[in-house]
Amino acid sequence: MKSLWLSTTPQHIMTSQRKLLKHFVKIPLTERRVELKSGEYINMVDTWNGQGSAPSKTLVLTHGYGSGLGFWFRNIDALTKEGGGKYDRVIAVDWLGMGASSRPSNTKLPLRRNCGKTSDPQEFIQFFVSSLEEGLGNIGLQKFHLLGHSFGGYIGAHYALQHPNQIEKLILASAVGIPAPSEGYLQRSEMKTQYKLIDSLWKANFTPQSILRFMGPRGKRIAQNIVRGRFQNRWNDEETNLISEYLYHITCETPSGEYALNALLEPRIYPAGVSRTGVYARIPLYPKLVDPTIYKTKTQLLFGDTDWMYHPQMKELVDERSIHDNHMELAIISSAGHHLYLDNTTEFHARINSSE
Repeated sequence: MKSLWLSTTPQHIMTSQRKLLKHFVKIPLTERRVELKSGEYINMVDTWNGQGSAPSKTLVLTHGYGSGLGFWFRNIDALTKEGGGKYDRVIAVDWLGMGASSRPSNTKLPLRRNCGKTSDPQEFIQFFVSSLEEGLGNIGLQKFHLLGHSFGGYIGAHYALQHPNQIEKLILASAVGIPAPSEGYLQRSEMKTQYKLIDSLWKANFTPQSILRFMGPRGKRIAQNIVRGRFQNRWNDEETNLISEYLYHITCETPSGEYALNALLEPRIYPAGVSRTGVYARIPLYPKLVDPTIYKTKTQLLFGDTDWMYHPQMKELVDERSIHDNHMELAIISSAGHHLYLDNTTEFHARINSSE
């Protein structure tokens, strides 16, 4: 029945990933299907083919929620030394349960559909951190820099907290989950109707991917409209089709890791003037990142100048850490929003490649 309503399979994801990266990335890439002891696997692409001695300076790329490693198509070349960057090796990774990585059954914890009611956030954090740690270990990677976007930055920071000797530098690109929510948010009885609807859908763990699946055969056209609506006419029709085809397949494949949404994050609606309405982590990073006795990894925070994820606590975090050390820096990318790695690639790459 699925094949009649949704024309996607794991093979479709890999095919669309190959087509997308082949078109945009000039450096040869090695595909890696890294087996885990659980029987699951993690999908990676690697600029090193495994021949000769291992490169010394490696960057690991981790994508955001609802995305996949293919969306680094504009960044892989520019971050490598061959493309003018500073890294000898770049590895892009699909989180377990997302992209072209295997998708553990959503009938098991912590991936159950109603995980927000049955799982503790730390259980989900561990699900992603442990699988990434095992996958990178299985390809022999011991020390590296990590660049994580949005959700990928949030989990990446928890990785750095758990494995500080592995991550030499952390780059958080519009990372979700840093600020700690303040008191004074609206209770459900105080919310307007539209916010009550959002609250209900969130508590039911209704994911954005569910909408595209529900649309069936019309989903491909909707994926195209999403890409064109967000990025306007940035790419020609052929390129837009490559991107939207990839987006469609990673979105409509069997749900799995996407059910982390409710377990890890929650919306907070504030009255005007009290605080900023948005999505906050159930376990916010700020209290840990600000403490030099807990968090010691050198970190670069990057946000777009129109980035809805930016919060005033970002500057407070950097200012507070500067009292103790120079381990934290903040940069704002001009003419960029949440997808700053695609919105202003020139400045985004320059910030990363010029930073110590």
